[in-house]
Amino acid sequence: MSRVLEAPTQWHLTRAGSVLCIVGIGVGVAASVTGDRMLGCLLWSMLSTLTVAAVSSRRNLAGLQAHRRLPDELFAGRLAVGGLVLTTTRARPSRQVQVQEQGLTTGARFDFLPGHGRDERAAHWRFPRRGPVRLTGLLLRSCYPFGLITRQRLVSLPAPLLIYPHPEGREGARIRSGSGEQDEAHARGVGQGDFQGLRQYVAGDPVRQLHWPTTARTGQAMVVVRGAQAAREVIIEVAEGRGAAWERALSAAAAGIQRHAAAGDAVGLRLSGELLEPRSARMWRRVLLERLARAERREG
Repeated sequence: MSRVLEAPTQWHLTRAGSVLCIVGIGVGVAASVTGDRMLGCLLWSMLSTLTVAAVSSRRNLAGLQAHRRLPDELFAGRLAVGGLVLTTTRARPSRQVQVQEQGLTTGARFDFLPGHGRDERAAHWRFPRRGPVRLTGLLLRSCYPFGLITRQRLVSLPAPLLIYPHPEGREGARIRSGSGEQDEAHARGVGQGDFQGLRQYVAGDPVRQLHWPTTARTGQAMVVVRGAQAAREVIIEVAEGRGAAWERALSAAAAGIQRHAAAGDAVGLRLSGELLEPRSARMWRRVLLERLARAERREG
């Protein structure tokens, strides 16, 4: 787990707080000129309200910790659904706390967190480009109790991430077997080999491969996996290019890796003259996607 560091709290007046201060200055001037006790009492009431707001807002953020929960795999341009977690080690509750990813619009609001409590709110991240990304921290912000003063504290929570290319498009794929290149029907195991099980439909699967009883029962398109399909070897060819064409080729390759790995194929990759031989190991798909994510950027 990344080390969590807390920065000192910062504060500023809200619009309502600024208005109260301006009015208070006017009341103070009027009270000093006229000597009106009612105006003096009103001034002290305003000052007391600001003091209570300053103390309460600081206490409201004291003892809070925030963490993020991200999906295991992140793709450029895709909405990543996760969560923001807020915990407290103190007995006093916290109210109206906003947790936001530093530098991003991702955030969540916690209206009430009990003492020694923990709560999680759904949050969404979207990363526009593939490659390494580093998240820095989470901002805790609150203007409780009166909306006059906003307190803010940064929780330093560095997280290095790797964003895979957006899986989209049709890749160049070469099918290999012991007897050479296979035709599409045999390569997909349609009517060939022993029954291996069912899997979810992916784009490009023949309609005749659908398992209709399971599809009707579950409401999700399911296809039959047979022995011939599980034994297939596929090499994804990444077309050469620059600029947008290069990024489209990487996206198409990512889509092909996803599709063929889901079909149970042994998948390989040819990228920039380097060949990674087909494998069907459980984590091999991620190895290939990471290679695409770290591919050099070729400006057009």
